Amino acid sequence: EAVTLQRMDRVDHSVRLYFLKTGKLPVDLNQLLREGWLQKRDIYDTKGQPFQLQKVDKGYRISQSGN
Repeated sequence: EAVTLQRMDRVDHSVRLYFLKTGKLPVDLNQLLREGWLQKRDIYDTKGQPFQLQKVDKGYRISQSGN
């Protein structure tokens, strides 16, 4: 669980930096992966399920698959 939370924090940090640099949110986490903001392991929890980036009215939400 601690590793999953660390990865989610890393994803959140990368999304924020991307937004500060570009002025917009990434399309999805794969975009951050392709552009070198994250490593492949960063976008998965310890069970191998990918995190989801969801755009909401006032920003975004990062969640685990199925949550």
